[in-house]
Amino acid sequence: MIFKRSRSHAKRQDGIKRWKWRSFFKYSALAFAVLVGGGLGFGTYQYQQLSAATHFSNLSVVGEPLAGNSVANGTANTSTNDTASNPVPTVNLPGTFNMLLIGSDARPGDKISHSDTMVLVHVDLNHHVYNMISLPRDSRTYFPGYGYTKLTTIQFMDEDKYGVNKGIEQTVKTVSEVTGVPINFYAETSFWGLQDMVNALGGINIDLPFTIKLTHPWHKQMKGDVFQKGEHFLTGAQTIEVVRERDSVPGGDYGRQQIQERALIGIAKEVLKPQNIPHLPALAKALPKYLISTNLSTEDLLSLGLNVKADFHPDEQIHYFQIPSTTKYIRDDVLKAPNDELILNQKTLKQVIHKYFLSANDVPPRQKSPGPNTISSPRSEIGRAGGMTAGNTAGSPGSAGSTANIFQGDDPGNEIVNPGSNPADFGPLGAPAPGGGVKPSR
Repeated sequence: MIFKRSRSHAKRQDGIKRWKWRSFFKYSALAFAVLVGGGLGFGTYQYQQLSAATHFSNLSVVGEPLAGNSVANGTANTSTNDTASNPVPTVNLPGTFNMLLIGSDARPGDKISHSDTMVLVHVDLNHHVYNMISLPRDSRTYFPGYGYTKLTTIQFMDEDKYGVNKGIEQTVKTVSEVTGVPINFYAETSFWGLQDMVNALGGINIDLPFTIKLTHPWHKQMKGDVFQKGEHFLTGAQTIEVVRERDSVPGGDYGRQQIQERALIGIAKEVLKPQNIPHLPALAKALPKYLISTNLSTEDLLSLGLNVKADFHPDEQIHYFQIPSTTKYIRDDVLKAPNDELILNQKTLKQVIHKYFLSANDVPPRQKSPGPNTISSPRSEIGRAGGMTAGNTAGSPGSAGSTANIFQGDDPGNEIVNPGSNPADFGPLGAPAPGGGVKPSR
């Protein structure tokens, strides 16, 4: 049987539909107003909480230099105490903090690893200035309880003894003592984590400071691949091979540090592209899965991203330093055998730390470098030239476009001593003199 709708019934139904649609729009508009109003209120509150001055204030310190034993007061690994009157800062100004970035050689399944890259970063979100200093993996460093060894060995030994997280925290403390810089945050990634991170971003743009030929890639099929000096768009696999290469680049490890700095800038630029800003909360939440260990929370990462994005001009704001060194074939107290190790120029290290990591008022100038400055010396000659060379004003750090290679020309060989011990107990280059020096304490 077929029922026909009466005209009056149809009118009633149409009236009901019109009422439903009017009600829908009315209540939807009301709900939207409530959501927007409440959202703006919550957004304003959240923004205030995530502002640099609010979020990054009264921060705890993971690694803190010991009083009387740091570059900050002139006593870390030096034979003099010419600035002992300078206090060691332990509280950062609101909106500023120090962070240690660690790249390890861990492969899938590895329980412990060596640090392959260490970059200490001073972040000043008030002035939007980011000072970075690379610490070579082969730097000769005093390791409490063992003696002198390479910096990369410390993480391996600490992770083996304490586990990954505790081991990294111990490494952070050692770096803080060596440099005299109190460290608030740390983040460690493996090269595989870096590969996944770059792939998640869809690749990165990188400006290579010199031509690179891959000599010992982990991706065997890429051996012999050449990347010419200049701009490149790299996949995750290409990125990790380029930042690992040191045998074919000028300056060896020092040249590799420059490439790694360019890669960090490439990642930051990609993350902070306008189209990615709405996804910052998701990116901040996802980032830890690419990291082996970090004490940065999701809120820390989100606050950092939002505050950096507010005024981000990396070519003017990122200042990168390398400390010259002398290569010495010398006894390693952990290996109990001679090894090639880098003796950092302590005077230069102290100068950079004082001026650009501990001083609250000395902010590097924001000006674009006229051109890149590349390392062209053989690895053994790095650190022997005199003066300060950079692409911008003499006496100021280089920008991202020109790595600052600060060379004093003095051999720091006799300046490395056991922190807190009598320099007379030590022979040349920090090696224990007969009857004194390093005594294992554990």
